[in-house]
Amino acid sequence: SLKAYASWDRSQGFYWGGLVELCTPAETVFSYNGESPTVNWTNNCYGYTIQSKNYILEKDAGTHSLEVEMDYYYLNTDQLAFSAIIPYKYTIKPAKLTAKVKNASREYGEENPPFDITYSGFLGGDDESIITKRPTISTASKTSDVGEYPISLSGGKATNYDFVFTSGKL
Repeated sequence: SLKAYASWDRSQGFYWGGLVELCTPAETVFSYNGESPTVNWTNNCYGYTIQSKNYILEKDAGTHSLEVEMDYYYLNTDQLAFSAIIPYKYTIKPAKLTAKVKNASREYGEENPPFDITYSGFLGGDDESIITKRPTISTASKTSDVGEYPISLSGGKATNYDFVFTSGKL
């Protein structure tokens, strides 16, 4: 919570004389879904009903902050006691994006074929254009012994997403 100086309240006939405890919205964690979250707050706190307007938040993953205007009403009335600007912090967690490499085959001594990666889990109209760095593929070399080898994925970056990898077989 925050503390703020209060002053004479003519409607209630007393002076608060000093610091008043203000309720603050708790830090909130959302998961990315491709849309901007909308929030508002209503709560009873220290003898007041607090209310904010609707706020449309940033939709991208990361930690964000804004200043929220909170109106404090006398409890069980619609009479405004005071308003305060309160800092609010929130986090949007990245969504999961699955990258799966398809199985492939080749003969001993040949170069590895081009590997095909498919992506699933896009939200809110997102597509492969949000991938800013493609995952890296690793597997057996052309001189590896004959046998089955994993085709592994690693790395990569995508706006608002964390990768989940599914390996293939060579």
